[in-house]
Amino acid sequence: EWRRSFIPAGGILEDTVKNEIQSGKAYMFGHDKNNRPCIIARPCHHTASKRHLEKTEKFSIFLIEHAIASLPPGIDSFVCILDFAGYCYANFDMKMAKFAAKVIPQNYPE
Repeated sequence: EWRRSFIPAGGILEDTVKNEIQSGKAYMFGHDKNNRPCIIARPCHHTASKRHLEKTEKFSIFLIEHAIASLPPGIDSFVCILDFAGYCYANFDMKMAKFAAKVIPQNYPE
């Protein structure tokens, strides 16, 4: 039910998260040595006071969905690397952290 209400039919379109993509705060980066898709997250490029929460949430799910769609046959997981270089207090986003802590484990179990 969450999926139907949060993700529109046809998925989250790239155009709807274009600004988030261009921010460089997270992106797909090929595959690791075990052929799992990789997401690189760079929270130093996220400023909590300047973000639009719903768009940031959609962007995080867009990346997860993209990683899942990129799974090669026989591979059932992806990698997310958090690069905290340059991270400071202004980057911390409690609402986004709560969203991720609730939504990801409930809807994308290992």
